[in-house]
Amino acid sequence: MPIFARLLILGLTVTSTWAVAQAAGRTVVIGAVGDVMMGSNYGPGRIPKDPRSLLSSASPILQAVDIAFGNFEGTYGTEGESAKHGENSYAFRSPPEYAGYLGAAGFDVMSLANNHAMDFGAEGLKQTKAVLDRESIDHSDRYGGIAVFSVNGLKVAFLAASTYGRDRNITRPEKLFAEIKAEAIKYDIFVVSVHAGAEGSDKTHTPNHEEEMAGENRGNVIAFGRTAVDLGADLILMHGPHVPRGMEIYRDRLIAYSLGNFCTVGFALSGPLGYAPLLQVELDDQGRLLQGMIHSFVQKSGKGPQPDPSFRAAKLIQSLSRSDFRSNAPDFDESGGFAPAATNRLN
Repeated sequence: MPIFARLLILGLTVTSTWAVAQAAGRTVVIGAVGDVMMGSNYGPGRIPKDPRSLLSSASPILQAVDIAFGNFEGTYGTEGESAKHGENSYAFRSPPEYAGYLGAAGFDVMSLANNHAMDFGAEGLKQTKAVLDRESIDHSDRYGGIAVFSVNGLKVAFLAASTYGRDRNITRPEKLFAEIKAEAIKYDIFVVSVHAGAEGSDKTHTPNHEEEMAGENRGNVIAFGRTAVDLGADLILMHGPHVPRGMEIYRDRLIAYSLGNFCTVGFALSGPLGYAPLLQVELDDQGRLLQGMIHSFVQKSGKGPQPDPSFRAAKLIQSLSRSDFRSNAPDFDESGGFAPAATNRLN
C-alpha cells in the first residue's frame, strides 16, 4: 500500500488543497537522510565486509521517491594525505566504487557542504564531484552548485550550505541569504540543506542560539532555517549533530533540524547516535508540506541501517518536535506518519 494512502487510513486528514494538487499530478515526494559515510580507506580501518549490502534495507524507499537526498560525509579517492592531524581529527576517504552503491540504492543528490568534504583539500573535493558525476548523482557544495530536477512538470532545486567557507556559511549568512532570495524565485520548489549544530548524543534538543563545537561556531539553526523560509526556501534539511532533532512547520514549510546519522561505518552508534531516520515528505506545487513519514531505521555495526520495529527514531523526533517547537510541531501517528497540525493546515 502506498505510504501516503496508509496515512489516510491511520486517520491523518488531508485538505482539499492536497486533493486538488494530487489530482493535477503537481506534487513532489522527497526522501532525505543525514550523514552517509560507508567506509574509509584512510587511517584506521573502516572498510565494511559487504559494502554493497549496506543500503539494501532502505533502497526500496529511496528508489520509490521522486528525489532521494543525503549528506556525503567525506571524500572519494584512493591516495594522498589529509591535511587534518591531531588526536581528535578525523579524515574520511571512501573507495570510489562506493558511489556506485549510493546510486544503486536510489540516491539522486548529495550535499558536499560539511566538515569532511575538504578532508583532502580542493583536489579531494574535485575528485569526489567527478566520482559522483560518473554515477549520475548530482551535488551541491560550499563553493557553489545547485542540483536541479524536473518532477511532474515542476523544477526542484537543492542548495547545500554549512558553517564553513565564505559564501554559503550560516554563521556569516549575508551572501547565503542573498543567494537563496535570488535563486528561490527561479524554481517551483527550493530545498536548502545545512550541515550545522553541535555534535553528540546529548545534543538532541534544538537551541535558539548559536551553538559551539570544539571552539567552532556551528550556527543558530533556528534563526537560519526560519529566515531561509522567509526568503523563499520551501524545505530545510539539516544534518551535523549525529543525532536526530525535532521538526517544525514554519509558514507551511517543513524544517528538519537534524536527520542524524544514516549509514556511518566506524562511527559511534550507541543510543540516538545509532538511530537512522529516513524522512519522506510530499510537497505541493508551491513547496508547502502536505504530509510525510519518518521511516525508522537503526544502525548495526558494519551492516548499515536496518528497519526498527520499535520506531525509535520516529518517536524521538516526535517527542523533540513537541517539546522544542510546540504548536509548530507536526501531528504524528504512532509509527512516524505526520501532517501539518490541525491549526496549521492549508485552507
